[in-house]
Amino acid sequence: MEQIPQYDPLFLAWAAGFIDGEGCFSICTRQRPGRSPSFESVLVVAQCYRPPLEELQRAFGGCIFALQIREDRWTANFAWRLGARGMAHFLPLIEPHLRVKQQQCALMRDFLALVLRPGRPNGRAGIPAAEVVVRAEFCSKLRGINANNKGKKPISPSWPQAPRMRPV
Repeated sequence: MEQIPQYDPLFLAWAAGFIDGEGCFSICTRQRPGRSPSFESVLVVAQCYRPPLEELQRAFGGCIFALQIREDRWTANFAWRLGARGMAHFLPLIEPHLRVKQQQCALMRDFLALVLRPGRPNGRAGIPAAEVVVRAEFCSKLRGINANNKGKKPISPSWPQAPRMRPV
């Protein structure tokens, strides 16, 4: 039986505040020829001071990477990235403490319940067209509520198209 780590409530409140201020919930989409679209859920927290990101990584996993510097005068930036399985563990711990990103967190929690459920279809086996539409709706809703969505528009109702059928 796996032992569930105990977290200091103050640490969880700090982590939630940090996510509220610096975090971004995203559902990235990709369409490969001849395959169902893929939907990758991520939480990314970026800043130039690395130690808080290392604390999040030690406590919850994920990875830290350096971001590309676009201007010579800019300070180096780092990002902590947590994928779907890590978020499934992390979100219930911080959700009660969130103040700014409550709506994004709740939407991501519901999306993860859909995509991480046992027996779920995946891209290799082919996601049924009806589920592709549901996943795309989650993506569109999240893009719509993100305050700083960098000009991305919600996915149009015509996207994504039904996956191509493979011969049996």
